[in-house]
Amino acid sequence: MPRDARAGDVMRISVKNQKDWLAGLIFLFFGVLFAWGATFYRMGVKSRMGPGYFPFVLGCLLALLGIVLVVRSLSVARRARSRGFT
Repeated sequence: MPRDARAGDVMRISVKNQKDWLAGLIFLFFGVLFAWGATFYRMGVKSRMGPGYFPFVLGCLLALLGIVLVVRSLSVARRARSRGFT
């Protein structure tokens, strides 16, 4: 827990940009699916790449881009929790 967070604070995560959030989820889904599908081909090594190496790397990059979009579309807000007494 961060030092400046108080015991009564509530952290709330919300979506500040729905289009980026949805696009990020779609990129993540298809990137993982593409990388998983590439594992059924021979991978090879860096010096002698097989037919599955390039699609696997592209799928991983697409999934990474999706993660970046999802994280950037979220916002974190901190609110003080009310105690019920005024």
